[in-house]
Amino acid sequence: DEPLLVVGLLGGQDLVQADSPFGTRAGDPSLFLVPPDRQLRRDYAFLVPGTYALDFLTVVAAADTALALDGEPVDLAGAAPIPGTARVFLHLPLGDGGHRVTGDGPFAIRVTAFDDFVSYALTGGLDLRKP
Repeated sequence: DEPLLVVGLLGGQDLVQADSPFGTRAGDPSLFLVPPDRQLRRDYAFLVPGTYALDFLTVVAAADTALALDGEPVDLAGAAPIPGTARVFLHLPLGDGGHRVTGDGPFAIRVTAFDDFVSYALTGGLDLRKP
């Protein structure tokens, strides 16, 4: 019954296994916030810079949420379940430039990019609603 701040951490390049899909472009440590449920949105717009080799979007949503990335439906059939919840998560590769993700219910996004000895991970946005 107390406030709680949840964060995630990307490990650095030396923590990635040799068979990583990132190869030598395994990044650097990066910390990101996990927004509370009441702050989740149905619409996110974000920009992916062209200075990283690998860019990804991670979505976390209820399994029956209809999502679209840049106007194209996102198939959640291959999404991984999050144990103990009714939610799933899915990693999607991204191209450089502006993007928009929409859904028919609230969901969360994280934008991540990797290159040699550098990376970033950020919460894609949140609604700042008072409790």
